[in-house]
Amino acid sequence: MPYTLTYDPEADCIMAAIAGDYDLAVVKEFLEAMAALAKKKHCNRVLTDLRTAKPRLSVLEIDDLPRFAVEAGLDISMRRALVVAADFDDYAFYRASSAIRGQNVRIFKDIDAAKEWLYEDDSDRS
Repeated sequence: MPYTLTYDPEADCIMAAIAGDYDLAVVKEFLEAMAALAKKKHCNRVLTDLRTAKPRLSVLEIDDLPRFAVEAGLDISMRRALVVAADFDDYAFYRASSAIRGQNVRIFKDIDAAKEWLYEDDSDRS
């Protein structure tokens, strides 16, 4: 399994990571496991580290990821911060697809900036 999911009770955040190659089947399994953990822990924040991940997804699959997230059971208002490698820009397309579907997803290249966004007040949302 190329991913990990843990819940940090002090941060009230799911800490997730994907490493190495992954395809749509892995993404769907990952999203379902994330949704189950979020429901179990009543958590609405996820920090996903994708800095060493190597996606094997088509543009159409990337466009469908927000739909798969909802089908997996993730609440659209859940804050999901994805930290990506500095040289990978396809996640920007995912961010746009998520925003169109009303999901609260942001893409970061710096983990500290991702954490800051996850914990800012709801009134500070942009």
